Amino acid sequence: MISVIEIKQVLQKSLLLLLAVSSACSNRGDSYLISGEVEYVEEFPKELVISDDKPYLEDFMGVVAMKGADSLFLGIQEGADHFVGIYSFATGEKLADAFKKGQGPNEYSSWPGVVKTYEKDDSLYALLSASRVGLITLNLTSTVNSGTEQITDIHKPSYKWSARFIPLENGDTMLQIINPDEKGGYSRKLISGNEMTDIPNLGDLDAIWTDVNINTLGGITFPIKGDSVIVEAMNELNQIMVYSPYDPQLRKTICVGNHLNTVEKETFFSRQNRTTNYDGIQQWNDYIFFLYSPTTEREFRANKGKSQLQVFNQDMKPVARIQLPVLIQSFYLNKNGMLYGFNPVAETETLYRWDIIDLINQF
Repeated sequence: MISVIEIKQVLQKSLLLLLAVSSACSNRGDSYLISGEVEYVEEFPKELVISDDKPYLEDFMGVVAMKGADSLFLGIQEGADHFVGIYSFATGEKLADAFKKGQGPNEYSSWPGVVKTYEKDDSLYALLSASRVGLITLNLTSTVNSGTEQITDIHKPSYKWSARFIPLENGDTMLQIINPDEKGGYSRKLISGNEMTDIPNLGDLDAIWTDVNINTLGGITFPIKGDSVIVEAMNELNQIMVYSPYDPQLRKTICVGNHLNTVEKETFFSRQNRTTNYDGIQQWNDYIFFLYSPTTEREFRANKGKSQLQVFNQDMKPVARIQLPVLIQSFYLNKNGMLYGFNPVAETETLYRWDIIDLINQF
């Protein structure tokens, strides 16, 4: 028979365990990924709306994302022999393939990430990052004209390649974002030639959370202001980190809304219930456009919800918000103000097109 004392001991232990669990749950709501002061943006100086939801082109079978380059776009492909297809914005026609799947010479075992596209000497280029290969420069114009992949340069950094590398304009300087020891959190380093230095004073941006899903802390990294400032738009958190790799005093966190999402709350959601927030960044003249989709993963996969473009100036002050009539996963704004949006989760893979130059002129 259990004694009264033993019953009390069991109850005390149960109470302590309950308090510990309650405390842990409450602490989960207190952790934020912040650096510097938090600036809340509850409204934009200009609130603009696009109403036309008619598709422009459809049936891009297997394409899951796109990256624009003037009159062309790179379609990241699933279920094809090549990871990348090069398409025409004008017709939707596939003009060439690149990055053949495989383990042999000149083949790739995983998707390359598109770092940026640009024009040089009357040719269009794409800079891509491929695991265990390096930073790859692909001449898009020559590839389309010849029908075969035309790689002009491969650069492999001398430091750990499992990290993300963002090339900066200052010679061979690169920003390295690395997940240390496969734990929660990321560290950021500046690589110049053969020298590596830590980027100081990032506050909780460097935080180590061993029990946090690493995807919750991931984001899209984009250099602005001549690469003197870095913005990181978070994939699962409703915030944009702003910092300088050179000036340790330039640090701030921007939240569009009146409260930040907590790290633990997002990471302990099931995958389907996590939010999908920022999906893309592009600079257009002096403006920075952020693609934002306030949906859960489940809603996104069901093609429910609508996306928006949040526009900031070079000092990361809010300029305008453009509400889109549909959900998109990637976008491109060309030099003439033609906006393209791609949706891979509609009934068929869909490309939208809107002329927004008149909206931009209202900024």
